[in-house]
Amino acid sequence: IATTWWTAYVAQAMAQTLGIEKFLYLIQEYEPFTFPMGSYHAIAHESYSFAHRAVFSSPQLQQYFKQHKIGVYGQAWGDTKEAMPFENAILHYEPKERFINRKSGEHKLLFYARPEAHAARNMFEVAYLALSSAIEAGQFDDAKWTFHGIGTSHGDIPLPKGHTLKMLGKFGLKEYKSRLLEYDIGLSLMYTPHPSLLPLEMAAAGMWVVSNACENKTAAELASVSSNLIGSRPTIEGVTEGIVQAAKNVNDLSARAKGAEVNWASNWDDAFDNEKMTNIIKWLKLDVNK
Repeated sequence: IATTWWTAYVAQAMAQTLGIEKFLYLIQEYEPFTFPMGSYHAIAHESYSFAHRAVFSSPQLQQYFKQHKIGVYGQAWGDTKEAMPFENAILHYEPKERFINRKSGEHKLLFYARPEAHAARNMFEVAYLALSSAIEAGQFDDAKWTFHGIGTSHGDIPLPKGHTLKMLGKFGLKEYKSRLLEYDIGLSLMYTPHPSLLPLEMAAAGMWVVSNACENKTAAELASVSSNLIGSRPTIEGVTEGIVQAAKNVNDLSARAKGAEVNWASNWDDAFDNEKMTNIIKWLKLDVNK
């Protein structure tokens, strides 16, 4: 079983040595998107040419591979019956947990802020400039707003009008889950077809979440997962519009509560139900029995 592009090279070599027709490839992302165009991009893409059975970490990711005829959907050895998606289980919140820490006239925005080069797909620059633009336009003047960033260790970052993006670093799972309930707006971009898990968990916590469209990950597709997800155009102007929309509707708690019922697996028994586990076991046994 390969879980990354580089372990796919190991799995391919082992399969050839052992006379196994196909290995099982757990595809978590179209991984060339995690690199600039170059050697790593090219060899990551090559891994999908190895004979495998595919388990995609979201239906949206599977659709991208299908549309672009990659791997199972483009190679002579490919069998589309040997491909399926699953939904990475996300955090679940009970309705009574949401909005209990709200203070009148005070709001908080949480930004998945990762300026480092290896996280370029999270579009830090676009998100930061869009947030700055929305602040400069006065969208946050009507209440006391706090702006926090998570995802990396970094010093605090200035924002317009005397605001500061206070960087909180990373949390353990328990603190992360409880912290999400403190916020009204989430800002979390991902310029890949995978929807990313953080926006989904922000939505489940009851936030309006400004994310972005990319390829087949359209605004409508994101909204079908949760009405709390705002699928902005992946530009400074587009993300600014998304932030403005979220800020204007921040007090619509009934809409936020409705969107918190996310159309996504929230436990691993649902993520890998009996049908999916039956397929995985069958695919592995096909090669073991040979």
